Amino acid sequence: METTERLTMRKARPADIPVMTALIHQSVRGLSRGFYSDQQIENEASQAIERLVTALPGAIRTSIVGVQPAQRWADQVINHLLKTLRMLVMVARVEEANDARDRAY
Repeated sequence: METTERLTMRKARPADIPVMTALIHQSVRGLSRGFYSDQQIENEASQAIERLVTALPGAIRTSIVGVQPAQRWADQVINHLLKTLRMLVMVARVEEANDARDRAY
């Protein structure tokens, strides 16, 4: 049986922030459980929310106000995502090194 849903797109509103932050917390916790300590998970969730609430809207605002070409805006978003991915890789490497150290002792 196939089901279809009808989605309506709209601009985000400040009232959406609590829902979005809760979703990020749930995602980070669920995806990180078993791989990182509770403290690492909470730190990453807090940083992800900070990026959502502070950095990304700033990049969007700059694009709208500055009437940037689409490619420049896309480059900024990609650079932001790359920075986030690099940080996640660094956390994973530290965790892997800690695990290897623990196994050695």
